[in-house]
Amino acid sequence: MRPYFLRHAQPAISRKNRITVASLALLVILALTLAACGGSGSMKPITCMGTCVAPNFLFAAGTGQVFGFPINASSGALGSGTMATGPVHSVGIAATPSTNWLYVSDATGGRVYGYSIDNTPAALTALPGSPFATGGVAISGGLAVDPQSRFLYSPNLDGTIGAFTIGSNGTLTTVSGSPFQNSALPQFATVDPASKFLFVSNLGAPNATISAYTIGSTGALTPVPGSPFAAPATGIGAVGGTLAVDPSSKFLYVALGSPTGGIAAFTISATGALAPVAGSPFPAGNLPVYIALHPSGQFLYAMNTFDRTISAFSVNQTSGALAALTGSPFSAGGAIGGIAIDHSGSYLYAANPGGNNILLFTINSMTGTLMPASTPSFATQSPTTVLTVYNP
Repeated sequence: MRPYFLRHAQPAISRKNRITVASLALLVILALTLAACGGSGSMKPITCMGTCVAPNFLFAAGTGQVFGFPINASSGALGSGTMATGPVHSVGIAATPSTNWLYVSDATGGRVYGYSIDNTPAALTALPGSPFATGGVAISGGLAVDPQSRFLYSPNLDGTIGAFTIGSNGTLTTVSGSPFQNSALPQFATVDPASKFLFVSNLGAPNATISAYTIGSTGALTPVPGSPFAAPATGIGAVGGTLAVDPSSKFLYVALGSPTGGIAAFTISATGALAPVAGSPFPAGNLPVYIALHPSGQFLYAMNTFDRTISAFSVNQTSGALAALTGSPFSAGGAIGGIAIDHSGSYLYAANPGGNNILLFTINSMTGTLMPASTPSFATQSPTTVLTVYNP
């Protein structure tokens, strides 16, 4: 039987011959994140290995609101939350590593909401000019900020990539030539730690692909030769999920959002070209969409949207291959939204839109296995995606 979001798909927008695919993409993203309400990114955390005393936060995008929480470094528990007005539907959230700016996508309005972060109560203040138009019909999925805090990228539902420079006050200015054409329908994006390449997962019909771009000095995008690269997710509803690059920039991991898709792993060449890791794709649960890479690069976690579990893997840091951890997949406690790991690598957070809360899991530092925390849930309003931020 076809997944629910395909059996009930209705046209959402129209643009030339993209009508069916574009509407499917939007419904895929919204259905996957909202399906827990009858059903339902995170960006790779900013890392600090060793003793950290600077502010450590979690932010969550909910229905019309963005929430901020301080993280207790000893227990992983979230402190008293703050709230700011945000987009009605969002599955993309990103922050600048070196400055205090937070960005949240508007999945239906083609805009990006920007905020400054107050390091004391984790409060958010709208940036001047926010929300910022992307130049696309609507944003497909996640946002990506380069680690040098220069540029922000938004995959758009009309088959383009929006590109922006990030100003000294956090405001976004469209890069010349933006939006850039994508050869397929983009969903989520990530930038490698060296800020050289942008990688984008694309909706498949029936096969998903990965687009790769070099990032110019102005933020402009140039397709990597050979892009887009085949991702082995097949079948009706194959959709590119979130992506993560390991700390050494050697390997790219992509959630293949189909019932048997698993996690694709690629080596990244000096030119940004991708080649499958031996054994890829690696089996996960039913329809993995969101992944999070441990700050050490030793473990990877995937939220399996349809069976409400989290697959956990060890990462071979020489070959890039994944191996399922003992006990994986772990129960996600009903959560099916985005996941994120704190800067220390001790805690994993999962968005649970159906339960109006965020669930907390502890990570075993030796084995990588997950355990529900003793105080596991924190109230929010239909959170779809979460992000941890550490400001050194």
